[in-house]
Amino acid sequence: MDDEEFGTPDDYVRAFEAVLVEGVPADHMALLRGHGATPEYTTTWARLADAVGYPSGKSVNLQYGKFAERIARHLGLSGPVQKYADVF
Repeated sequence: MDDEEFGTPDDYVRAFEAVLVEGVPADHMALLRGHGATPEYTTTWARLADAVGYPSGKSVNLQYGKFAERIARHLGLSGPVQKYADVF
C-alpha cells in the first residue's frame, strides 16, 4: 500500500478521531469492537454478524462499508471502490 495514495497511520488516526467527533452509531461501534475482539483481528462477515447481533453477513458488510466510507472521506479518498481494489 502506498502511503502517498492511501495515507499514513497518523492520517488514519486523524480520520478515526474526526469520525468519532462527528458521532458513530452504536451499531457501528459494536462492529468495530467485535472485530477488534477477534483473534488476530480476523473473522468473517457472518461470524461478526453473530457476535454483534446483525441478521446476516451481508448486513455487516453494508454497515462496515458505510463506516469505511466516512473514514475514506476524511482521508480524501473518493470514487468507486474498484479504483482502489487493484492494489490488493
